[in-house]
Amino acid sequence: MTSLPSGLERVWSWIRVTQRVSYFFLALVLSMLTTRVFVFADYYLFTRTPAITTRVGSDSIRFHHYWFGFLLMTLAGILALGKRQPAYLVAGLGLGLVLEEWTVLVENLGLHSPIMYFSQLDLVSMLGLVGAAYMGTTVVVGRRIRNQIT
Repeated sequence: MTSLPSGLERVWSWIRVTQRVSYFFLALVLSMLTTRVFVFADYYLFTRTPAITTRVGSDSIRFHHYWFGFLLMTLAGILALGKRQPAYLVAGLGLGLVLEEWTVLVENLGLHSPIMYFSQLDLVSMLGLVGAAYMGTTVVVGRRIRNQIT
């Protein structure tokens, strides 16, 4: 394989960065949406049996899925230290799990925010924030690519 000139090599490296950023955000959004679908399906399936819902709702210690998100982000950090490729995907999945349940996390921290977990506002606001972050990231990376070309 022939070697690229130094300018094109830098551009190609930025294109790879852009691709990884896109995969990170895709994993994040898919994680948020998939989790929300499963949470709603679980909620509507178990409301037919109130004993299960009452038991789960009254436990003093619950293991929310944002804890799995924290574990996945920790694993992503360990993978990144070893220069493993899927670290950004694992980080996206973990961050998606945390952001999907941000209202519960804030409530558990003692900030007593209004609970709106079963409304659409928390998911829509997080997807909007993630979309804005993605657009901002692609603009920054796009400018760096343009600066490498010129």
